[in-house]
Amino acid sequence: MNISEATIAILGYGNDLRGDDGAGQHVARIFADRALPRVRSLAFHQLTPDLSQILSEVELAIFVDAYAVKLNSTSPVPDTQLHRLVPQSSTSTSNHSSNPAELLMLSRVLYGSTPPAWLIAIPALNFEFGWAFSPTTQRGIQQAADAIEHLLDSHRP
Repeated sequence: MNISEATIAILGYGNDLRGDDGAGQHVARIFADRALPRVRSLAFHQLTPDLSQILSEVELAIFVDAYAVKLNSTSPVPDTQLHRLVPQSSTSTSNHSSNPAELLMLSRVLYGSTPPAWLIAIPALNFEFGWAFSPTTQRGIQQAADAIEHLLDSHRP
């Protein structure tokens, strides 16, 4: 599917060579394999400014990423988090990677369009080299998939 045919973009990102950090890409691939109508699911190592064009062409954007957590014997296992995003400028001088809020702002500035957007943040413990996900992240991946299903259901025409 061409991105111009899609009305929803799922953008999963993170380093898939660093254990749990690849959870966002993994979720994006799950939805890419489903080949849902109107949905374009893409996996990236990092978000870059050129992705702002994709955002300008869709009606809904869903970002998926891992976030680092530290557990001890008394801390509860954290859940996957869902955050509504708003366009926001950054004071960062890096031009190699962006965050979702910056991309939304760039989409607004360059293309005059910004879709409603969500960030799904999956808890991550293991950032060592490798491809295995920790049990916490495996649980978070399922929670992320459920959250995406809910967002897709609420966005049906």
